[in-house]
Amino acid sequence: MPQTSEALGRSSVVLKNPGAAITATYSSASLDLANALDNSINVILGTWTDGTFTFKLQDSPDNNTWTDVAAGLYNGSLGVVSDNTQVGTALRVGYLGAQRYVKVVCTVTGSPATGLFQAIEAIVKYRKHS
Repeated sequence: MPQTSEALGRSSVVLKNPGAAITATYSSASLDLANALDNSINVILGTWTDGTFTFKLQDSPDNNTWTDVAAGLYNGSLGVVSDNTQVGTALRVGYLGAQRYVKVVCTVTGSPATGLFQAIEAIVKYRKHS
C-alpha cells in the first residue's frame, strides 16, 4: 500500500567551523547521508588575502575509502577561489550520488601567508523512521 505522506526531518551540520584562516590543504568532516532525501553543501566564504583554494567533493561507501565525485553527480559548483570577488558569498552544491558519505576537500596552492577564512555547512532533509 503506498504511503500518502512521509515524515521528514531536517538537519544542519557544520562540517568545518570558521576559525583561523586556511593556509594548507584539508578535508572537512564527513557527512552521513543514510536516509537522506536531499542535501545542500555550502562553503561560506569570508576574507581572502592570498593563495588559490580549489574545492571538490569526495564520496565513500564506508567513511574510509574516498573517491573524487564526478561532475555529473552533483548540482551546483564548488570551484576555485583565488581573489576577493567572492567574499561574503557561498559556493553551493548538492550531492546526487549513491554513496553514504560525502566530504569537501580544499586543495591550497600558492603558499598563502594568511589565506582564506571560510566555513562549511550541510543542510540535509532526512526520512524519519518510526
